Amino acid sequence: MMKTGSSYSPLTAFAILGAAYVTCWIDIFLPPGAWGQSLYAWLSFAAFKNVLRILGLGFIMASWRGFSHYGLEKPALPSWPGDFVGGVAVGLWLAAGAGLGAGIALLGGLDNPLLPALEGLELKPLSMLTMLAASLATGYAEEMFFRFFAPALLEDGGIPAPTAGVAAAALFGISHGSQGFFGMAMALALGLILWSLRRKGKGIHALALGHGIYNFCILVLVAGM
Repeated sequence: MMKTGSSYSPLTAFAILGAAYVTCWIDIFLPPGAWGQSLYAWLSFAAFKNVLRILGLGFIMASWRGFSHYGLEKPALPSWPGDFVGGVAVGLWLAAGAGLGAGIALLGGLDNPLLPALEGLELKPLSMLTMLAASLATGYAEEMFFRFFAPALLEDGGIPAPTAGVAAAALFGISHGSQGFFGMAMALALGLILWSLRRKGKGIHALALGHGIYNFCILVLVAGM
């Protein structure tokens, strides 16, 4: 259902969304750094910047109409084991989608330029912990923005909920431009899966944990090659 009764114009809603997107994801507009020389540094930076994104988005949501407007409850820790089981289910859905995409990519000769750069990362306790932290922080930051914050503001701008979710998934795909065409296409497909699960009632913890579990498994698989 499309939201009604916004206290600000559609233009304001789109401006807020645009400003938040540029602020939170400004690093994707900057020249790539020399992170390839230190995967540990890159993973640590990924965890750090996504924690900042979570805090920033939380502040914006709390200050601008409150968490409930974006489909979120007030900040709370996951409810175990329900949210964890839900997260595993979400991760399996993502793995199924990724498996299908990988098959198509193999037939089409497509690849993701980011993945080869991670090959050979030693799977030691410190690297595993760093990968887990980066994966979970990324999962929470991206789900907060692309499955809750962005769709809500697009609806405030007058876009019907189903279209708003698809548009946010498209933005999610575009945001993976550093991973090439295949990476963007995969992100779009996975974004649509996550939005579908969101529409079916999955909450922030199940989506973010599932997203994080999926990311972590991909990192471990690629690093071990």
